Amino acid sequence: ENVVENVVENVVENVVENVVENVVENVVENVVENVVENVVENVVENVVENLSDRQQLIVDLLKKNNTLSAGQIAGRLSVTERTIQRDLNELKRRRIILHVGPMKGGFWKIMDDQ
Repeated sequence: ENVVENVVENVVENVVENVVENVVENVVENVVENVVENVVENVVENVVENLSDRQQLIVDLLKKNNTLSAGQIAGRLSVTERTIQRDLNELKRRRIILHVGPMKGGFWKIMDDQ
């Protein structure tokens, strides 16, 4: 009887220990993964939310035609080319857009789903 009790006790103890260990490991792994994913997602959302109306219009225009020049964008938005240059520089600084290739003949790449 004692042998059976000892075996049962050891089995239960090992099962509980393994279950607890696995649960803790999985919870930690999932929490870390989800927190990182959510932080990245929220940062991207907040960056988009913090764009000025004109900056968002610029991003929208570049999505439709990624070869627009600052002058063309300025004409469409009825502001100076210098104003658009400042907005483009800010969008590049925030890594929302990237200019690829030469200034004449290159194109704009939208870095995230803006």
